[in-house]
Amino acid sequence: MASVDDENMSEKPVSFEKAVKAQGTMFDNSERFFQAGIGVPLTEETLFRLTLKGREEVHGIIPGPLSAAHYSAIGKVAANWAALEMLINSAIWQIGEIPDEIGGCITSQFFTFDTKIKALIAVLGVRGNFNKTIAALNKFHDRSRGAAQKRNRTVHDPWVGDFKTGIPQRLEITADKKLVSGYKPITTDDLLKLVDEIADLFDEFKEIISPAIERFPPLRDK
Repeated sequence: MASVDDENMSEKPVSFEKAVKAQGTMFDNSERFFQAGIGVPLTEETLFRLTLKGREEVHGIIPGPLSAAHYSAIGKVAANWAALEMLINSAIWQIGEIPDEIGGCITSQFFTFDTKIKALIAVLGVRGNFNKTIAALNKFHDRSRGAAQKRNRTVHDPWVGDFKTGIPQRLEITADKKLVSGYKPITTDDLLKLVDEIADLFDEFKEIISPAIERFPPLRDK
């Protein structure tokens, strides 16, 4: 690579096929991304030509690999949220006095956090004498919406690194009444803060639901 002729390479056309190979599976349909101005088609030779000074002149991000630490943080977000949802499922089974195996058949069909919380509140309403717990759960539900949205975007959106800034980028494309389309810079520290935020929600939920759990011990303990 040390013998690369910059002037000759600058005249070479950019190849979408080479760009796909250089930038990974996210760009399998690279032409659509590039034509929309979301990505920058780069060959390996072009990447080599981009000095620290030249990178700022490139429009948009310069996609690159993510660090192992960032992948780890994404996994921790997913794992913590899964633990919180499992705790809610378990509360539904226990307060509903449903055997775990039967409860699992039911709650495994609840695909959203919102659905699980609403089901738990409904079960508490049928049981009666849990007005304070229900009120606390409704407030918890409202407070958790931000973390739930960040978790969903973290787990379901595509990620790439950025050779230009060094900051990982999350590609968000949503259309909730209005189109949002573009890269969002999210650092590894940002994700680790979300990991802690979800852990705090886990502890808060345990405290809120404890009066109901104490009244309805697991069936195996009866």
